[in-house]
Amino acid sequence: AIIDTGKPRIINDLERYLERHPESESTRRIVAEGIRSSLTCPLIADGRAVGFLFFSSTKKHTYDGLHQEVFLYIAAQVAHLIEKSKLYEKIVGLNQRLLAANQQLREQASRDALTGVFNHGAIIEFAQQKLNRAMRVPFGIVMLDIDYFKQVNDTYGHIQGDLVLRKVAATIADEVKPSDRLGRYGGEEFLLLLNDVTEEQVLAVAERVRAAVEHVEVPTESIPIRVTISVGATYVPPEAAVSLTEILQCADVALYRAKNNGRNQVQLGRL
Repeated sequence: AIIDTGKPRIINDLERYLERHPESESTRRIVAEGIRSSLTCPLIADGRAVGFLFFSSTKKHTYDGLHQEVFLYIAAQVAHLIEKSKLYEKIVGLNQRLLAANQQLREQASRDALTGVFNHGAIIEFAQQKLNRAMRVPFGIVMLDIDYFKQVNDTYGHIQGDLVLRKVAATIADEVKPSDRLGRYGGEEFLLLLNDVTEEQVLAVAERVRAAVEHVEVPTESIPIRVTISVGATYVPPEAAVSLTEILQCADVALYRAKNNGRNQVQLGRL
């Protein structure tokens, strides 16, 4: 009724009202709390009811002779604030969803579609950021290449070759810290960025990864596919005045030295 009329409802003697409406649980509760008169205004925002504003008094007949327009004005302001608050919450919620979606899109754009590791552009950007930091910590660059991968594709087909790439990427990722970064450098070649390490630790991680991949098996209808990797590693001390191109070239030279020396091994390149 209050919403339909748009007018306040005044009850100036709640005890008497309760006698007439003993079924009203809400009246029973407020009378028990000591309330003796009330004024209830509709909260209308943009022509739509959003709630009620309830004034109460411990004295009877508090609202006799008062200008209801004052209370309606107060109620209108409250309704407006409520609507603004709801709108603000919606905007905040929408903004949070947009930020999350944007982050997800950025994450997807930085990932290699086949293996799930970072793509070429993303892993290079990580390395460049690490190199550009004013307070640089030592890090390592490890370049890994699957040996005789063309033979895998020629013998088993590209679908099995893709399975090998995914399995090798997952195996490498399992052997490094969460703070390290793994990316697909191109084709069957991966790039590993090791954070805050010594030269000995770079070699140790590279060797651990090489050994783990050596035991990988990808099932086929006949015998499982087993592969090895050749690895070129480079340690970058904090004081090194080098470009990323020089670092990658150093790791690449070490990788090809591992290839030329018989594959399935780690070689260290020093800047």
